[in-house]
Amino acid sequence: MEKGVAIPYIVALVIGMVVVVFIVYWVYKTSSSQTLSIQECKSAYITWCTNCAQMNWPGWHCMPPKVVECKDVLRSIGLKVNIQPTVLCTIASPCNATDVLKDCAALGICLNNKECK
Repeated sequence: MEKGVAIPYIVALVIGMVVVVFIVYWVYKTSSSQTLSIQECKSAYITWCTNCAQMNWPGWHCMPPKVVECKDVLRSIGLKVNIQPTVLCTIASPCNATDVLKDCAALGICLNNKECK
């Protein structure tokens, strides 16, 4: 009688390895996507803060929809991101809102920003 590895065991081993690789890939993609969205949201807010700073924090330049959509993600990293509509900005906060100035200061945008110390 010859000793050898049975074909069903080899097939089961290959299928098991494919399943493990798939699970590891899935976990990697789902865990890294949140980090990516935090970076995208933070980048959008920094871009808006920079634009506000270059215009000397006007009351008419409103928070863009991309930042408004990111408010929960940005709040999870410690920013206030209060959405306070005004007469000129009917959807969200303008550049000169106190919370916006504080958030931008926390992100390092200090040009003409009275909240930077």
